Amino acid sequence: MTSSVKRSIWIFNHYATTLDEGYGGRSYYQAKELASRGYQVVLIMAKNHHLKFRNSKSRLRNSEDLEFEVVKLPTLPYRSGSQFIRVCNWFIYLLGALLLALIRASKPNIAIISIPT
Repeated sequence: MTSSVKRSIWIFNHYATTLDEGYGGRSYYQAKELASRGYQVVLIMAKNHHLKFRNSKSRLRNSEDLEFEVVKLPTLPYRSGSQFIRVCNWFIYLLGALLLALIRASKPNIAIISIPT
């Protein structure tokens, strides 16, 4: 990038994971690649969902000391994808994402919305 100002990208994915949580998914690897190319990346995921193998101990960054920020929005814990709490968490995540966008001083130049299909 020729500009000295880093372009900011926010990646929203309710079901994103990091390597701390058992595996890195598509959004994790997108964030990692974009950060390596000089972008300022924020990966915004739900703290709890049924696809995680385990919850990491870290709040905002995983133990790899990543070049991008990981924000875990608070959601309700549940185990099975068929539980009603899963649907509730869709709305809790949406509300958390909206609040994050309102209270965060820096806004993204680009927002990527990713769904698990």
